[in-house]
Amino acid sequence: MSEIELKPMKIHTQKGKRRLWLEQQRYGLDGFAPGSSFKVTYHADSIEIESDPEGSNKVFTRVKKPSKLHPTERKFAIVSLHNSKLKAIFGDTEDGVDTFCRYEQKPGYLKIWPADKIEQFAEKFAEDIERQSKEVPVIPDYSDEETYAEVA
Repeated sequence: MSEIELKPMKIHTQKGKRRLWLEQQRYGLDGFAPGSSFKVTYHADSIEIESDPEGSNKVFTRVKKPSKLHPTERKFAIVSLHNSKLKAIFGDTEDGVDTFCRYEQKPGYLKIWPADKIEQFAEKFAEDIERQSKEVPVIPDYSDEETYAEVA
């Protein structure tokens, strides 16, 4: 993928921790080969996942056995995170509850953030535009030549 794509995604709660589970079949995961390494950077409002040979996390491999449709074994990449750090960014929910997210993807790179952050930003942006449109700008009155001549 050469362009940035914004798509919906879910983060699940399992055993009291948040779980991110990204499968190659659904998300493409260009740049995340099965068995390769990646690093994760946690921000206050998002996470970044980058392919990195020195990274401390491994891309899992899912093996699909041969079938009538696919006569040979197939391997797919899975990027997974299951930890309590995700709670600080995506909130805490009961087990089995999903949080909807948005993400940006480029080869070897993913940035993921809660969907409600976008909604909050859009609402604040709309409020700011509305507030600015109501403000009356102060325009100097240059119709009085004597006052204008004194200022100039």
